[in-house]
Amino acid sequence: MITLYVKKGCPHCAKVLDALHHDLSIDFNARYINNPEHAAVVKAGGKLQVPYLVDDATGVSLYESGDIIAYLEKEYQRKP
Repeated sequence: MITLYVKKGCPHCAKVLDALHHDLSIDFNARYINNPEHAAVVKAGGKLQVPYLVDDATGVSLYESGDIIAYLEKEYQRKP
């Protein structure tokens, strides 16, 4: 399962959310770091920064919206 840590009002987060919802149609869990319990999980990644993606299926964790989208497109591109 993919988990994406985001913050409301963050344009970088919105960009990744849009890619997940509309461009790739990937199932994922969104966790908002406005909630202190989720902020602790993001901090475990080394930074209190969003967006932060954790892909349990591949063991990949990423920061940076462009890197996240490139990874998702490569890993989860639609197959014909």
